[in-house]
Amino acid sequence: MYCIGYQTTVTSKSNKVKETHVWQHTVPESYLKRFSDNAGLLNVYDKVTGKIRQDKPANVAAGKHFYTFPRNGFVGEVSDEERKAVEHIFAQEIEPRYSDAVEETIQFADRADIPERLHEPLVLYLIMQHLRTATYREHVRQLLQKRGEEWAYSKLEQQFPGSDKVLYPTIKPTADRVTVTHNRLLFDRHFLAMHMDVLMNYIWSVGVLESGEHFYTSDTPVARTIVDPTGNKFGDNLWGTGLEYALPLDSKHVLLLLERTYFGTRFPNTLLYEGQAVHAAPFVTRLNQAQTANCYRCVFAAVPDMHIAEALCRDQPHLRKVDRHRIIPFTNSQNGT
Repeated sequence: MYCIGYQTTVTSKSNKVKETHVWQHTVPESYLKRFSDNAGLLNVYDKVTGKIRQDKPANVAAGKHFYTFPRNGFVGEVSDEERKAVEHIFAQEIEPRYSDAVEETIQFADRADIPERLHEPLVLYLIMQHLRTATYREHVRQLLQKRGEEWAYSKLEQQFPGSDKVLYPTIKPTADRVTVTHNRLLFDRHFLAMHMDVLMNYIWSVGVLESGEHFYTSDTPVARTIVDPTGNKFGDNLWGTGLEYALPLDSKHVLLLLERTYFGTRFPNTLLYEGQAVHAAPFVTRLNQAQTANCYRCVFAAVPDMHIAEALCRDQPHLRKVDRHRIIPFTNSQNGT
């Protein structure tokens, strides 16, 4: 599904346009272009094959009808273009608006201070980019499967107390249900507000590289790391302590959100740099490792040297499996999602 071409139209032999927006980006092409080289190409490390290639930003991080609602997802008749409402909203409204905010942030970061007015749009951009990916779609699928199995198994236990659970069936949600559930979450105001309430309270800054090093990005560009005295882990939930969110803005700039209670206490200097640019060279390796660990399948960079990604996948081969167990999506007692 991933690291494949982005096709905007399908035509018949008579060159009559049949369908538009067939391949739909889960990471904006405008964002990916910030990581391309002078020839406009991305260096792509595919975790599954272990190979590096060059490709155009238009040809990666896209899936066929990834956001398109199923035909049976509506009451009454809807057109094919109406079923692609999510793709149109991202392409026509969300991506252009936040692309401008990212560009402005990069310009200010090179001068040290970042206006407070950019704080909220940057956090919302990070949240939307976190939720729209294939990785989060897999989160949704696994959560739906878990809920379905819990319900079914409780009924089986009532009917057949003490039965061997090894014999219980696997309950898999349909692809249509997963798509509809994922699309709904992308524009659920309460769900987005829950994320905003938490992440707007994080310490925020922009890391800047001045050396010859480069930040990776990936098909899951929002990387999460939990930092604690015993080392670093990738993942955790929205209410975890010591969480760091990192969204590379281009090869030299990264948006950083740090959980306030942990970092503000253990690393009080982070409070001094809130809303400012910080020197990022000391943690570029860890952030590139986080991109590699968190991504669905492919890592992208402006340079062909991807040794950090290669080494991590060699040391932790389970990261190369796209269908591995993923962290369950953020949960709370209100909506359970």
